[in-house]
Amino acid sequence: MTAKQVIESLHAKGLLSEEEARRLTQEEKARPFSLFYELRLLLYLGIVLLCAGLGTLVYQHLDSLGHQAIVGFISLAMFGTFAYAYFHRKAFSWDEVHASKLEDFSLLASALLFLILEGYVQYQYRLFGERYELATFLPALVFFPCAYIFDHRGVLAMAITALASWLGIKIAPVSLWWTANFSSFSLINTAILLGIALATVGILSEIYQRKKHFTFTYLLFGLNLATVAALVGLFQYSYHVTYAVVVAILALFAVGYARRTQAYQFLLMAVIYGYIAFTYCLSFIPLPTDLDAWLIVLYFIFSGIAVIAFLLNIKRILKN
Repeated sequence: MTAKQVIESLHAKGLLSEEEARRLTQEEKARPFSLFYELRLLLYLGIVLLCAGLGTLVYQHLDSLGHQAIVGFISLAMFGTFAYAYFHRKAFSWDEVHASKLEDFSLLASALLFLILEGYVQYQYRLFGERYELATFLPALVFFPCAYIFDHRGVLAMAITALASWLGIKIAPVSLWWTANFSSFSLINTAILLGIALATVGILSEIYQRKKHFTFTYLLFGLNLATVAALVGLFQYSYHVTYAVVVAILALFAVGYARRTQAYQFLLMAVIYGYIAFTYCLSFIPLPTDLDAWLIVLYFIFSGIAVIAFLLNIKRILKN
């Protein structure tokens, strides 16, 4: 309910007088509108564009700038932004630490510059030789401690991505889904185990009160990764029951967590992934030939209506 609807409801019940309702309505209309999230998004976008522009500049002027100059400039920018974040950091605590916005963005810029520098040095000087897995393991080794020391969920997400890349997995769920990046049976199982491990770390963080606000990030990455991997296994291999059970368990866990924390993202994830798995499993049920097409059409019509109704009432479902 909006603030106006709440005031009208209280007035209709006699809990607010006419004058009190009018004053509250006027105060609500005159209240400043917060642009916090919009400005934060613009700052993040600015950092990403700055680093992307720097990368493009380096690529276009390799010959004229000189490799040592490029490495020196990127290193100077990286250490400068990291030094600012380090010397302005708050005291370490296992609870959430609210850092200043400039410190927050300085650390993020430093992490992105580190990736640019590492990629450039590897491309130009073959720092790691042919052992490309080291190029993805090193960011994970650096970003995980930084995420905890500076209490930065953005850097934590980058660390998880680097860890997954080290295992040969592309973490982005949409990319996994459309490109089917799991090329082998062992890689699918590795993705499922990694996702479950990430989710377990998130739950333990909450239980033992160790950066419990990181739980959302761990679960979001972990459950998406494990569930998408299980779906790919369900589609590509003959262990249908095993992978279907994995999807069902993960979906039920996501529903339970969503209802406990009022995090609609996990409820949405559970319904969508569960719907895909359930629909695919229905294809193994033999149907009469004369009713086959009609039943399929009816199923998609009614299930589509049910999904739409769910999306429209997702917040109400969580509260009940």
